[in-house]
Amino acid sequence: MLAGRQPLVYGDGRQSRDFCYVGNVVQAILLAADADAASGRVLNVANGRSVDLLVLIDALNRLLGTRMSPATSRRGSATSARAWPTSPWRERCWATSRRSISKRACGGRIDYYRAIARSGGQ
Repeated sequence: MLAGRQPLVYGDGRQSRDFCYVGNVVQAILLAADADAASGRVLNVANGRSVDLLVLIDALNRLLGTRMSPATSRRGSATSARAWPTSPWRERCWATSRRSISKRACGGRIDYYRAIARSGGQ
């Protein structure tokens, strides 16, 4: 989107995902490493809020000052409309710190990628 290209969405864009801030993933891994009950288990790391791809693209448009609609493709369409961790551990394992798709959460990364784009990708 920074380069002026439409985002490509497989399917209709209404499929949702639980996007995690990388710092929360690191925190979850560190907490799991110290939790005896987590040993040998597979854990999903999630923030507990599902966001559909069209909402994500709308948020990125606001942050970038663009007005792009996604290009869609049926090829390789997403097979699952909703992504939601299912586990009795879910409530206990979510990180308490959550970040949303906002200028505060994404601003530094957007500035970083804008600088890369201006420098020709170097």
